[in-house]
Amino acid sequence: MSFETRKLRIIEGFLKTNDKTLLDKAEALLNDKSKPSEMPAEGFFGIWSEKEADEMKEIISEGCERIDHEDW
Repeated sequence: MSFETRKLRIIEGFLKTNDKTLLDKAEALLNDKSKPSEMPAEGFFGIWSEKEADEMKEIISEGCERIDHEDW
């Protein structure tokens, strides 16, 4: 399926929906171009609260983004 066809199918889906939450999330996603690195987590939209997501980011930052030079 071509890129343009995919975009049209998404637009058609949004034209048919009455789900305000879905539209709000899509609008926020399209308007926030400053955080493309967070896109792999899109499967978690709506599952975690904002507080839970912030906690998870903190856990990842503290536990995964440090190098233990003694461990190498």
